[in-house]
Amino acid sequence: MSKAIETNLIDVAKKALDMAEKLNVSQAEVSVGSDEGLSVSVRLEELETLEFHQAKSVSVTVYLEKRCATASTTDLSENSLQQTVQAAHSMAQFAEEDPCFGLADKELMTN
Repeated sequence: MSKAIETNLIDVAKKALDMAEKLNVSQAEVSVGSDEGLSVSVRLEELETLEFHQAKSVSVTVYLEKRCATASTTDLSENSLQQTVQAAHSMAQFAEEDPCFGLADKELMTN
């Protein structure tokens, strides 16, 4: 992955976390990914199709005390990101409480 793509994905993750923080969530986590590759199919020893694919996505999980919800999108625009964070927040408000929900303490996470 190029440094520019990596930097862009980190920026997207930071924006999503900032947006979640403005909604006063207890905790939030963001997963951002980028994938590209080729798919090749051969039939009777002849190339049938050659496809290039490229995808980016972001998934946002928000925690409201002991409630949580996740929303995701493949549109990394700021507007779509805001709608995704808002969707996760809205769903979390109606989720059932679970005493096990929440992120691990920072000291328990690996670097």
